[in-house]
Amino acid sequence: MRVAMLMMVVFTTNVFAGSSAENTDRAMYRFKNAQGTWEMAQTLSPEAYQAGYQVLVDGQVIDTVSPPPTEAQLKELAVKEQKELERKQQLLEDQKLLKTYSSAEDAIRARDRKIKQAQVITEITASKVKQIKEDTETLVAEAASAQQSGLSVYDSIVSRVRANEQEILRLEKFLENKNQEKKSIMDVHQAIIDRLNYLEQNPIKSDLEQNPI
Repeated sequence: MRVAMLMMVVFTTNVFAGSSAENTDRAMYRFKNAQGTWEMAQTLSPEAYQAGYQVLVDGQVIDTVSPPPTEAQLKELAVKEQKELERKQQLLEDQKLLKTYSSAEDAIRARDRKIKQAQVITEITASKVKQIKEDTETLVAEAASAQQSGLSVYDSIVSRVRANEQEILRLEKFLENKNQEKKSIMDVHQAIIDRLNYLEQNPIKSDLEQNPI
């Protein structure tokens, strides 16, 4: 849309540029008609505008105005503009990445540190779950033994078993999230490592180098 607006500004400017000649009796407009032959007119018609035209004064061409772009040309310009925007965004991301990591090996070390930290927490939590389960099994065994002996099962035992079950569910959910976090760390850092490997093989060039004058 921005490209289309810019192009319309250009063409409107050209029309007004030609209008200074149009205001004189000597101005003529020359354009090719649908049959491909030249026509002359004293006024700028829609047909001439769409075909592109020349402004003549005293038989001399003083201005040439190209036809407005087609829809296909406007789309092509929009695609080029989008690609250039994406290229500049990627350049900024790459520059930021290189400020964070000096090399792919640096990113690998950062990944391994995060994975190790997450793994330590996972192991501690898993050990806690195991202890709670063992405690629960002991409580259940005590309750079963009491029932077999005709004794009442204390409410405190039942409460502890229920509390343990709730804590186990909470910790297992935590472990699930932590495992997802480790997977995310692997995925994110793999993309970073791949990009750094690419940049090591293809160093960033400045815009001047990429678009020489």
